[in-house]
Amino acid sequence: MYLKKIDLVVFCSKTITIYIRTKRILSLLTSAIAEDYNQEGDARLNKNDFNNALDFYTRGIELKCKDDQLNATMYTNRARVHFCMGRKKYM
Repeated sequence: MYLKKIDLVVFCSKTITIYIRTKRILSLLTSAIAEDYNQEGDARLNKNDFNNALDFYTRGIELKCKDDQLNATMYTNRARVHFCMGRKKYM
């Protein structure tokens, strides 16, 4: 049986620990969490809260979900944040 322990840092710096029994569930879960990070990054970017937007996109990317389109979107959005911050060397 596949069993993987994951510690998730949830908003407000709270950490929860979950145990995943199948790789499929892990894949679905990481994609859903990455999508949430992307949406939160979008909301922060729309408010010109660049530091927090950058943090949310980076967290989503670090999950390494298997959704290539979502990963590409988060990398593009993070590059856009760097551009808005005047950090052209990170693009």
